Amino acid sequence: MSSTTPLFRVHFGDGTTVDIPAETADAARKSARPRAQARETVITKVKLVRETR
Repeated sequence: MSSTTPLFRVHFGDGTTVDIPAETADAARKSARPRAQARETVITKVKLVRETR
């Protein structure tokens, strides 16, 4: 088991995404919420990144 923080990909309603390191999907969503508000969009989904881009 890896000791690194998992990476989550947060998808926004405007079609953009951002990768955020967080312990849980809820923590990633909470971290991304200010970005969504700044872009005047919503978070549509949060997924665990299994492999980097």
